[in-house]
Amino acid sequence: MLEKLLVVYCRSVRYIVWAIGRTVSFFMPVLAGVVAFEVFARYVLNSPTIWAYDTSLFLFGYISALGGAYAQQKQSHINVDILYLKVPVFVRHCFSLITIILAVGFLIVMAKLCFEKFLETYQYGFKRQTEWAPRVDHFWLMMAVAAVIFIAEYSVQFICHLFALITKRELIPSAYVDHLHAAQHQPDNADTKKANITEPDVTGDAEYADSQSKTHPISDSIIVGESRGN
Repeated sequence: MLEKLLVVYCRSVRYIVWAIGRTVSFFMPVLAGVVAFEVFARYVLNSPTIWAYDTSLFLFGYISALGGAYAQQKQSHINVDILYLKVPVFVRHCFSLITIILAVGFLIVMAKLCFEKFLETYQYGFKRQTEWAPRVDHFWLMMAVAAVIFIAEYSVQFICHLFALITKRELIPSAYVDHLHAAQHQPDNADTKKANITEPDVTGDAEYADSQSKTHPISDSIIVGESRGN
């Protein structure tokens, strides 16, 4: 019964985070359009707007903050996994749990301070000190909400790691993605890929090259060269 409740909770939170992340992604073309229009108005029409800078700033903040939990769900944040990949799976779960606890502690403080800032800016009507002077209370509220969403996503990962640590199996196969497998799909992480590539079977390659050389003598040097790593 408890496992079913955990599965329902994890799937629900992950769906909400996914929906928010996908929705926020549509702000990207809007942000690009605002910046492009400002460049056109400034350098072609010689009539810069007073709202484009503040609008693009707010849009970028919304995209970055509200999309953070979705990026965490997809394991898209930068990971320094040099030590992580060299330890057993049991230790990796422990590392992940410690990391999540530290991150959630920071996010709780962030949510608290941002909400207090929202109440202050809403009460006194604070605005940006620009010519357009938009209100900033909505931005602080968004930051607090983004922190709460991030905490919810981390809670799912904490439950999945703890469940796998105790039971030796995954709570939701689609929810828990091992950092090792995620790192193998990162094109920029050359060290990670190198650490997970097995040694080639030189003997098997040599036997294959010998058999091929009888029928394809011209390609003999090429195949043997590949088997030696040249």
